[in-house]
Amino acid sequence: MMHKRLLILFILFSGIISPTYSQPLVLSPIAGKEDFGDKVQLLRDHQQKITIDNVASLSVRDQFMDSTSKTFTLTPGVNVWLYFELYASSFEEWWLEFGNSEIIDQIQIYQRSENGWQEQIYSSQHSVESRPVVFHEYIIPLSAKSTATPILINIIPRGSGEIKPSVWFPAQFMNEKQPQLLLSGLFYGVGIVFVCYHLFWLIQRKSADHLYFVSYVLGTLGSFLVMDGIG
Repeated sequence: MMHKRLLILFILFSGIISPTYSQPLVLSPIAGKEDFGDKVQLLRDHQQKITIDNVASLSVRDQFMDSTSKTFTLTPGVNVWLYFELYASSFEEWWLEFGNSEIIDQIQIYQRSENGWQEQIYSSQHSVESRPVVFHEYIIPLSAKSTATPILINIIPRGSGEIKPSVWFPAQFMNEKQPQLLLSGLFYGVGIVFVCYHLFWLIQRKSADHLYFVSYVLGTLGSFLVMDGIG
């Protein structure tokens, strides 16, 4: 009887000092993409005071809850911490995408290594050209190894909405996004041609109609640039 009680205490104590997490996110170049929102653990920081040092401690890490949805709702003033583990059959680079970048102010990525937590910071204050992957959405390179690699992410929102995190094999990402990029380039290119054409006639005729049209097209292009996370 005593040994059963000791066994129960051991199980309870083990659960306290070593919280269990979701299974590692297994990546395969064959699949090319993995929507992993329902494979992570999540913690909402309503006070915006939790740091990586806090998360590394037992008291905070034990507060993470399993996610049951592939999407997350972001609200200004509430940071969202995510925890998951990456696993791949060989050492490869994968790209992390959240989408809906216009509602994200900053993303802090912490990847576990032999030297501790390695930090990467992506901010809306940084230009698109300064990112490792030049794209209007946040695209974050991650190193997947043949052993499970812990990843912690702190998302600081600036707007309300939903995000759907995905991990891409780079070649698959480019194959799927290239048509979208071509269409976007065509759209903005046609808009610039219209602006240049009517600017020419504005200079020649000094007509208010051309001025109104140029202002309208520039405003429209600017709005789409902001919505696409470029402007």
